[in-house]
Amino acid sequence: MTHLLIVEDTEIVASGIRMTIEGAEENHVVAVVPSVVQAEGFLRSRPIDVVVVDVRLEDGTAFDLMRKVADIDPAPAFLIVSSFDLVQYVDAALRLGASGYILKTAPTSELLGAVTTVAAGGWAFDPDLVRKTGAAKQLTLSERDRQVIDRLVAGRSNDEIGTDLNISRKTVEAHLSKLYVKFDASTRVDLVRRAEREQWLESPTSDRA
Repeated sequence: MTHLLIVEDTEIVASGIRMTIEGAEENHVVAVVPSVVQAEGFLRSRPIDVVVVDVRLEDGTAFDLMRKVADIDPAPAFLIVSSFDLVQYVDAALRLGASGYILKTAPTSELLGAVTTVAAGGWAFDPDLVRKTGAAKQLTLSERDRQVIDRLVAGRSNDEIGTDLNISRKTVEAHLSKLYVKFDASTRVDLVRRAEREQWLESPTSDRA
């Protein structure tokens, strides 16, 4: 079961997001709050897997919230839902470690897919928006990202990687999307070559960014 917190200050929007998310029986929305202050208090009171948060709130922004709760362990994943496809917002989301950024105009299936991907440790950003930010090279790879690369090098298919790591094919594809952006690659072969060249395959426990 995935436990979620929705942070949205427009009631009708919050209701729509909640209805969409709870359309999948593995999701449970623990609470809906309208502000940074309330969200911080809630996150410090109990563990949450995913925070679905509007970029602009009545007392601040999603980025303010992420900074305030950066010390929480285990940290929740943040999926930002916004009306704006502004490069500066996407850039801030990336630099603060958000797991995804999706527009409110996206189909409900896309929102639900993003929640599922983020909950599984995946990445839900539009690759084209990320490239425009110039922040691609600063993307930090998780241990799971590295595991995907290692299996890619071994010639495993997406389905085989998913089986190996006990994650869905869609989550594998989300990791690959992030890796393609990180290494500015266009094919699997190109991705492996660039990862090897930058020595990402030599020391999986190192802390490069």
